[in-house]
Amino acid sequence: MNKTPTISKVYITSEPRDISCGMPGNRYLKTVMCHVVETTWSGADRTDGYGISCADNLRLANRLKAAITAGVVFTNPVIKTDINRKTYVTHDINVSGRRLDADLIRLGF
Repeated sequence: MNKTPTISKVYITSEPRDISCGMPGNRYLKTVMCHVVETTWSGADRTDGYGISCADNLRLANRLKAAITAGVVFTNPVIKTDINRKTYVTHDINVSGRRLDADLIRLGF
């Protein structure tokens, strides 16, 4: 079984999250929308992929989705088998959450 896995779906999930704001002694909670770009792979038993959080920046999430769809974020995908004989996808990733904007610019997005 030497198939190359492919991304079958890229989608953005959005949900409200409470974050802590303010200075020590004067903290308060603020609700923001958190956007996570998630992938689904085909060609494996376990199809759930890697989710990358873009915090409250929907524009950044859309850029990341476009880069994943173009195939420049996840490289060298390989199907592996775990100890329960279920297959899953492993891959290299070309972006980091902390430097996501700079990494997307470097990749042309």
